[in-house]
Amino acid sequence: MPISTEQVKLSSQEVEILLNGKKVAFAQECLIKTTRNTKLISSNGEGQACAVAVGAKQYNLTLLKVATATQDFDFLTFSDFDVEIKKQGKIHSFLHCEWSEVCEHIKSGKSVIQTVVITSPFLNITEV
Repeated sequence: MPISTEQVKLSSQEVEILLNGKKVAFAQECLIKTTRNTKLISSNGEGQACAVAVGAKQYNLTLLKVATATQDFDFLTFSDFDVEIKKQGKIHSFLHCEWSEVCEHIKSGKSVIQTVVITSPFLNITEV
């Protein structure tokens, strides 16, 4: 049973995609969703749950209108990258990210990434 927390929308220049510490792209918008799986635990023979086991948090980021910072940008080859978001005087670093969905828009022979869904198991928050 997933528990969702508040979703937050952010604007451009605040959302950077980093590969090996190097900025390779940024997103114009970002939607963040945090989930945590829970499991009800019952004793042997009891019909009712007597405890709740809480799992680790999972961060799901939906990046919209992704633009490249470098020319050799191929999002489909990315693995184990970071996403940094600057908000309210802090840097929110989502670490060990993996993409789960990429939606491209092709117009006049050019490919533009419209939406990327990213998952991250870790969030590190630091002061600017």
